Parts: sequence; structure tokens; C-alpha cells
Amino acid sequence: MALAKRAYEKADVVRRKMFELWVHDKDLQHSELVQRVCEDTGAFPAQLERYLLIKRYCDSLDEPKRKDLLQFAKTRTLRLCSDVGMVVKDGNWRDPGEPSFYTYRPPIVVEDATQDDDEED
Repeated sequence: MALAKRAYEKADVVRRKMFELWVHDKDLQHSELVQRVCEDTGAFPAQLERYLLIKRYCDSLDEPKRKDLLQFAKTRTLRLCSDVGMVVKDGNWRDPGEPSFYTYRPPIVVEDATQDDDEED
């Protein structure tokens, strides 16, 4: 997946799929949910974790900064993940982790079938 903007959007799909699995088995841990979504989508765990990290980070930004990062700068997925890692290392952002499904319900999303999922990540 070349652009972080697309990864940000895909994270909504990943979260929703994780939630739907969790509803049926609330004992599943985060890594198990990610693995099951991978089995369903053909993705790799690291790939989905990047999407989720980008989503968490971008959601922590105010709207102008998020828009600049995702739309105007056209930041690449791997570059943004690397940059976020540096921000965390420098102590300028604390990753809150994925929200608990006990208190957070991801919105229902429809995947865009016109996008090529085989794009470079």
C-alpha cells in the first residue's frame, strides 16, 4: 500500500472485521484478532498493524495536521510508520493502543472494491 491515506482508510475495515470476530468470541486477544483478519483478507499481521498504527496516530492529530499529512503531503505508508516510531522514541507521542471493543464500536464500512489491494505496502 503506497499511500498512508489508503492505509488510514483500510484501518477502519480492519477494526470492523476485528470487532465482528470479537463479538462472537470476547476471549480473543488483539494478536488473535489480527491473525484471523489476516486469514480472511490474505494480508500479513505486520501490514495490518501498520494500518492500525497509522489510524491511531492520525486520529491523535488535529484536523489540519491530519489533512496535511494524508492528503497534501501524500505520505507513504512505510515512511509514516518509521516517522511515528521516531516520534514515539523521542517521547513526543504515546501510542494508546487499539481501543477496547467494550467501549468502542467501529462504524460499519464498505470496502472500495475498485482499489487494488496488491499495491506496494
